[in-house]
Amino acid sequence: MEQGRPPTFGPVVRKLICRVAKTPPQQLDRPFTTWSLSKLLEYLTEVHQVTISTETVRSILRKAGIRDLRSVRGGT
Repeated sequence: MEQGRPPTFGPVVRKLICRVAKTPPQQLDRPFTTWSLSKLLEYLTEVHQVTISTETVRSILRKAGIRDLRSVRGGT
């Protein structure tokens, strides 16, 4: 049995966040080669209208096994 507050964001949003985090930013027309949490949050808000905290995104990514956004790089 799990304890604590239930997730606020469902599986669709969680999958979206992970998919975007795994996509090199330049493939999404972003002018940089690596994601930071702040850039990822900005993109999610602007493009997908997902308003979410940094800590929640960090938790979602950690649970999905995504520990380092810098490992997702776009080509230059």
